[in-house]
Amino acid sequence: MVLFVVCMITQPLDGFAHWVAAHYASSIDDLTTISILGVVGVAMFAWRRWQELQAEVLRREVAEAKVEERDHAYTQIVEQADELIYTTDARGHFRFCNPAMSKRLGYAEAELIGTHFLKLIEPTQRESVGSFYKQQLGEHARKTYHEFSAVTKAGEERLIGQTVQILHENGRVTGFQAVGQDLTERRRIEEAKRQVTEYQNLFKLASDPILIFDAADGAVVEVNDKACATYQIARKEFLKKTLFDFTTDKHGTFDRFQKVRDGQDIGEFETTHNRSDGSQAHFLINTTNIEYHGRPAVLSINRDITQRKAIEAEQSKLQAERDQLLEQLQLQTDVMPLAFILCDASYRTTYWNPAAEQIFGYKSSEMIGLPSHKLLVVEESQGFVEEIFRKIAGGEILSSSFSDNVTKDGRNIVCEWYAAPLTKPDGTFIGIMSMAQDVTEQRRAESERRSQAEQLRQAQKMEVVGQLAGGIAHDFNNLLTAINGYSDLSLRGIQPDTSLYRNLQEVKKAGLRAASLTSQLLAFSRKQVMQPKVLDLNEVVADMDKMLRRLIGEHIDLVTLTTSDLGAVKADPGQIEQLVLNLSLNARDAMPDGGKITIETRNAYLDGNYAASHLSVEPGHYVRLSVTDTGCGIDPETQKSIFEPFFTTKEVGKGTGLGLSTVYGIVQQNGGSIWVYSEVNHGTTFKIYLPRIDDLKTGDDREQISKSRHGTETILLVEDEETVRNLASAILEDYGYTVFTAANGAEGLTLCEDSSEKIDLLITDVVMPEMSGRALAEKAERLRPEMRLIYMSGYTDDSVVRHGILAENAAFIQKPFLPDVLASAVREVLDSDWQKLC
Repeated sequence: MVLFVVCMITQPLDGFAHWVAAHYASSIDDLTTISILGVVGVAMFAWRRWQELQAEVLRREVAEAKVEERDHAYTQIVEQADELIYTTDARGHFRFCNPAMSKRLGYAEAELIGTHFLKLIEPTQRESVGSFYKQQLGEHARKTYHEFSAVTKAGEERLIGQTVQILHENGRVTGFQAVGQDLTERRRIEEAKRQVTEYQNLFKLASDPILIFDAADGAVVEVNDKACATYQIARKEFLKKTLFDFTTDKHGTFDRFQKVRDGQDIGEFETTHNRSDGSQAHFLINTTNIEYHGRPAVLSINRDITQRKAIEAEQSKLQAERDQLLEQLQLQTDVMPLAFILCDASYRTTYWNPAAEQIFGYKSSEMIGLPSHKLLVVEESQGFVEEIFRKIAGGEILSSSFSDNVTKDGRNIVCEWYAAPLTKPDGTFIGIMSMAQDVTEQRRAESERRSQAEQLRQAQKMEVVGQLAGGIAHDFNNLLTAINGYSDLSLRGIQPDTSLYRNLQEVKKAGLRAASLTSQLLAFSRKQVMQPKVLDLNEVVADMDKMLRRLIGEHIDLVTLTTSDLGAVKADPGQIEQLVLNLSLNARDAMPDGGKITIETRNAYLDGNYAASHLSVEPGHYVRLSVTDTGCGIDPETQKSIFEPFFTTKEVGKGTGLGLSTVYGIVQQNGGSIWVYSEVNHGTTFKIYLPRIDDLKTGDDREQISKSRHGTETILLVEDEETVRNLASAILEDYGYTVFTAANGAEGLTLCEDSSEKIDLLITDVVMPEMSGRALAEKAERLRPEMRLIYMSGYTDDSVVRHGILAENAAFIQKPFLPDVLASAVREVLDSDWQKLC
């Protein structure tokens, strides 16, 4: 038993159990022994548990002692800390404040507990501080730092910088605790240091010299870099000097220094000081009393005004010169040819020179005190002028502008104006200076020059287009001669009821229409053959009246106005009729809804002024033919192109664009001029001027000698175009003539020389390479004087027909021609009694 107790004391419970099982299992053989062992085991377990509980109690007592010791330490730290330490509830009411907080803010702890922290914030910052902490709560910030101004109980503001930590319990915000510092004194010291640094920098970097003098004797105790540079004295040397060493007014300087030292305000003053190189500088000086290193001193800020004084002296000199110039200007404005006008800020005239009186007709006494533009500008333009005045008042300078003005006697003139604002030195607007020049005649002359230049450009363009059109027409005429001629020859041998006959008829019709178009091109290019006669345009218009009324329709009123003593003109009657017809149809097309066409004839004299403004017009007597409509009119841009071939404003298929170009060519070819006057929606007038003649003899009409077209004579045909040559030869042979052909003038002349046969007639193209038809005719005449002559061409240039290259009575046939026309012309010449036709 003793052994069991010892083992229970000295062995652990589980070890003891094993030991018993190992040593006594064999001896335990009854229930009593097992029971005893059970009791002993329980007792041992209880004893062990009691020991553990005693150890836990001891541990907790030690831990609580440590916590109490730590809490006491923390309490001592919080209560003795210089920082402001406090806690609040979730709504921001104080729950705890340390003594430092009560001391700094002047509130007892009992006054602070339960108070909302925002009540201590400076009122203007409460909203921003409250918003800041609401944001921190919303963002679940762990720690934040913020600075704000708090107000003590005594009303003093203190700058507080605090770190705040949000308090949580079970995920819920229960308040926050903060540790703050009173930054007021620190910031005050920092600001003082900053200001000292700024003052030092200002002193060192100031743009003006700054000097500090000892108040007792005026010794220099400090200077800045600018002073050293301005006086040209090194700082070390400067500190050895006194104020009286470099002043030029020692007596005045002494008096002022005494007054400043005695506390008197002497204000700002000017004086001169000597530099180290002996030169003088002008200074504008401000002084004040200060304390420097504990001793009374005088601070002097010396602004260097040497350059300004030099400028003022120069300005004074310039002012004197300006006054002299103003006197001279006054004299000049009285005699200058330009109107010189001054007005005040209300635009009332303050000066009106003699030239203004001469240009506008108003005396100076009539204009002074009145707004000049009210009299010089038409009422509807005065608002525009006043807007210009407002821009000038704003500082703009009107370098040059043109204006329509009215003189006292009601004349309209054009003036070129120059205007500029008048201002005080400070920029205040006080009026306007204006100069004006009457440029009415110059503008009229410039307008005429521009008009002539445009007319010349248009004439040159039309000349080039005319040459092109004439060349095209000539080439087409050669082709159309073959087409129309062969069509006509072919039709003679075909029965009229056949499809071939009908097809050739259509070819012939198309050829004739094409020939009509080339005829219009030749008219435009002035290369159409003319048969001029002395005409009375009244008769031409009267003869066409019935036809025109039928063509233009009943919805248009046709009026003819003629002059009884109308002069005669010499022109091709067919061309004049075509001209009137084209203009009338053109006028009709401009009035689809009806209107009025007026055809008028008048005598006219175009003087030198008119000729000067209308290129190609010679002064003299003319007969004017005008066609006026009340239609839609022609805009200025379109007017530039209306006489160009193929230019049309009509829809596709409703105009060839050759009507007005034909009119233009006819007028030019007959030595006249044409001008158009039109406004959109106000109708159009075409005025045609043809030279008036006094010779009323009519031209000889060639009589038809014979109605027969056949013959047996011999003909020499010279034509460089093979197709035309073959066609003409075939036609003539078909009419019974014997025909020799030549491809050029040289071959034709050779035939005249070598042929033994009599040649009755020479038919030659006018324009051929190497030798012209005229040159061939002249040489052939010498060889065969009895030979008759016919010229042939797709066109005859105006210089050929009207300037003596061909005689006016020369026989001529124009291509394209039909066989009957050629045969009739040949028969007419052969049967005539003319000896020569060249």
